[in-house]
Amino acid sequence: MDNRPAEEATCMTCDICKMKTSAGIEDTLHFGEWMNKSDVKVHYFCLLLSTHLPQKGEDHGGILGFLLRDIRKEIHMAKQRTCMYCEAKSANIMCHICKKYYHLVCGHTNLCLSEFTGEFKSYCRACIPLNEKQKQMMKAEIEPYDYTCYICKTGMGFYSPYSWIEAKCCNNGYVHRVCIKKYALNSGYYLICIWCKSKEFREDVKRLGVFVPDRDANWEREKGAYRDLHRPSLRCDMEICHCPKGRDFLSNKWKIIRCTLCGLVGAHNPLCIPGFEKAKQPLKEIKCDTCSVIEHTLVKAANQSRNINETLDIDTSLYMTKTCRGTTVSPHSEITEFSDEDSEDSKVTIINNALISNTMSMTDIVVPLLTQSTETESLLEKSQDKQHVSTDKSYDLHNMNKSLDKCVLQSTETEKLIEKGSKKDASQDMAKTLEKCVSNENGNALLQLENCNKESSGPPPPHLIQMAVDHMLALFDP
Repeated sequence: MDNRPAEEATCMTCDICKMKTSAGIEDTLHFGEWMNKSDVKVHYFCLLLSTHLPQKGEDHGGILGFLLRDIRKEIHMAKQRTCMYCEAKSANIMCHICKKYYHLVCGHTNLCLSEFTGEFKSYCRACIPLNEKQKQMMKAEIEPYDYTCYICKTGMGFYSPYSWIEAKCCNNGYVHRVCIKKYALNSGYYLICIWCKSKEFREDVKRLGVFVPDRDANWEREKGAYRDLHRPSLRCDMEICHCPKGRDFLSNKWKIIRCTLCGLVGAHNPLCIPGFEKAKQPLKEIKCDTCSVIEHTLVKAANQSRNINETLDIDTSLYMTKTCRGTTVSPHSEITEFSDEDSEDSKVTIINNALISNTMSMTDIVVPLLTQSTETESLLEKSQDKQHVSTDKSYDLHNMNKSLDKCVLQSTETEKLIEKGSKKDASQDMAKTLEKCVSNENGNALLQLENCNKESSGPPPPHLIQMAVDHMLALFDP
């Protein structure tokens, strides 16, 4: 993160809101870290607060759970929305009350409020929900120095429900929004009420528009923060110690070296280190067996995550879970979504799964009927060729096709029953209907086959009889 002042830091343009801000510490407090992956560069708070942008992935997917195709879709859709303040396009945040849109930067300038928890609801300045105490404070004539910020020790200024943050857990005082934002960003998990030390304060300030990262405090993440916790091991902890004077003996020849990772396991260097007993020079560092296994596991997991995400420049400790309300889609509509590929022109068309499911169910019903009818048709054609039955007395395929169409129509009506009524009862009706349909079709086919045989010059050939028997056994085989 760039700690230079906003005017000195490099300015960048967010792909979602099209607003230009810097990477300085002040803009980072208000708009979040800059997130950059592939061809997408956005404010992190634009991802969290965009009303119509869902979070469908985990912390390692896309940009902290926001998939690239969803981000590109939001960029495209935001171009059609107008900001209620600056009247420019690419407004991405909708007021939960009045349903009007505004930019992230315009919302900050006009004192709008956004929650950093749950569904990440946002409110324009006119729609911010106020409790009774806040309403009374709005009416009261409060001087700028009547109240003092508990953090910076300066006057709170004129009252504003946006700028003044009060601890709901104890109501013991007020702090500036900017002051509590800095405190929360540095504290992470360790953010507690600065008056009563309540842990509920952490969730309360999220609803008051303060971003609290789910990570360790900055002072815990500093390099060498746990240096004082390491205690030197002054004995050899190897399974076999070759020192004739014991594990605790120290001399120029029998020096102790500790594990460079945990600092808890020691060994006489190099005479007691497995595999280096005969080394002429002492080793510069060693790693105990436990640390070696842990390091190998972490490196392997990091490599896999790097190959999948390519997000080495994204701090995953900023990941937050966003709950989105479900959206309905017309079952007969085609939805064009942007792909996760790097190319901007790559798009995929998603066909509604319900249509595929219905098509498969109809196929499961119709295909067996078509198969049975085809086999019967083939059987009759062979009988006509063998017995030289005249064309006017042959099996009428046209009538058979009509019967098949009738079966398909009955199957379609039965499927509609499944959608409207009880699935169990409708399935039983469908089974009875199909059984009746198949029985009628095969009964009619066999009756006409029998008539063909009677009018022929003699009994049907044995192979034709065997084919008919096998066909019937296949139909009624459980």
